[in-house]
Amino acid sequence: MGEHFHIEKYFNDHFFINATLLQLEKDFSECGLQIEFQNRNYQGIDELIQHIAPALENIMTKNFSSYLNLLYRIDLPESRIRKETGLRSNEPLNFIIAELIIKRELQKVVIKEMYIISVYLLILP
Repeated sequence: MGEHFHIEKYFNDHFFINATLLQLEKDFSECGLQIEFQNRNYQGIDELIQHIAPALENIMTKNFSSYLNLLYRIDLPESRIRKETGLRSNEPLNFIIAELIIKRELQKVVIKEMYIISVYLLILP
């Protein structure tokens, strides 16, 4: 993840949060995992972290190979996880990883939207 790209301003943006939910569902599904979001009115990433962290703990303990596939699919390097867990050793691992996953998925969504807008602007006469 590029450290120069800041996504903080999108953490509470309803459009980007909903797009991130769709991206999460897609990537979990592609790895044979299921995650459900009954509530589509999340106010920000903190609520998403609270929702995803317990599911991740379950996946990490019961289906570790799918968990690793999920990290690969999302493009979340193990080195990034090690770095964050080293800096935040007093926090539960599943919450740290949930936050990293959500931030990475949000980043992908924002970049995709920026690309779509730039392409649209290029084709305007």
